[in-house]
Amino acid sequence: MMKALSNILIALILGLFAIQSSFAQSKKDVEKLIENAVENRRSKNPVAELHQAMDNFSESAIINMTYVSMDEKKHKKVLKKTEYQTIYENMYKENIRRDYELEVHDIQVRKNTAVAVFSLDYTLINNANGKVMSKGTEFIVSTLIAKESAWKFLELNITDVESEKYQGTCSCEVLSNDKTGNVVARVVSPKGDHFQRDVHSVYRKKVKGRDLFMVQGVKFEWTENLEVYVLDQDLKPLHLLDNAKNHEQVVQKIIAYLYKDECFGLKVQ
Repeated sequence: MMKALSNILIALILGLFAIQSSFAQSKKDVEKLIENAVENRRSKNPVAELHQAMDNFSESAIINMTYVSMDEKKHKKVLKKTEYQTIYENMYKENIRRDYELEVHDIQVRKNTAVAVFSLDYTLINNANGKVMSKGTEFIVSTLIAKESAWKFLELNITDVESEKYQGTCSCEVLSNDKTGNVVARVVSPKGDHFQRDVHSVYRKKVKGRDLFMVQGVKFEWTENLEVYVLDQDLKPLHLLDNAKNHEQVVQKIIAYLYKDECFGLKVQ
């Protein structure tokens, strides 16, 4: 009788050990999948590797994204696998690099389902000039399912919190005083952990039939052909900036030029 009980106890212990070992292995498999999905996005050839990373997603995967920008505005999206993939394809095509630090916080496995919590501290870099565009953290709660001994992402719930912004959409408002002829441009642009508001005086005068503008000591010319040129200190054209139909558009083109490092879009108010 005692021998039978001993055998049963040993069997139970071995079974429990096998279950714990299986859970431990499953957790390692899930963590490896997370690392692989993230590492592939970090590849030297990210567009080519993106499809391999997306193989870690179920075809029916859903991605719930909440984006909180620096100005505390909230944007929500529900994406399918292909739509989520397109976000990264567009980013890489625009020559934007994504550097990050991955931290896996928790993994829980129940049979063929797992829930993993992890975060990504990221930095977006403009590869064209090597400048940092923004920084932030993605907090991710993911649901995974095991099919044919392979884990796949079934759902991602992402909260993307932007902490710093150096390049983005700027706003510009041109104000004119018809009585005095004074013109000012109000500009709002990203400056790391805040948005900066600047007011620039726009100086305009005619010199020997030339329509000249000056902002922040930089000189420009608006020609009869409606072309805007950047000038050197001797009023010689350096290069063509753009075309403008009226003086307000001239000011907008000038501001876009002066803020080219901070703004990749200028919203006119």
